[in-house]
Amino acid sequence: MNKQKDVLIRKYNEADFRTIHELNKQQGWNNLVEKKQETQQAWANSTVAVVAEIDGRVVGCLRGLTDGFISLYICELLVNQDHRKLGIGKRCCAMLTSYIRKLVWNY
Repeated sequence: MNKQKDVLIRKYNEADFRTIHELNKQQGWNNLVEKKQETQQAWANSTVAVVAEIDGRVVGCLRGLTDGFISLYICELLVNQDHRKLGIGKRCCAMLTSYIRKLVWNY
């Protein structure tokens, strides 16, 4: 089965943070784990933030910031270890690019 076809990329919501926190632990990003409240606020205040779901379970995420004119900075991109090599990170980036094109560059 090609799980890539079953991936849903959608906007982040506050309920997703629990899983994102677990992904940070899994990756060993201890600074973000130790600063849980600050990290959650960073997600809430990011210009763009998306998650990847398979069967209703968050398996990846991407958070970014933009100046609204030219630059876009990807702050975090994580994919669960069991779901890597399926193109999930690429799909998150593609959604982000599409969103920014419409929002900022108007095409």
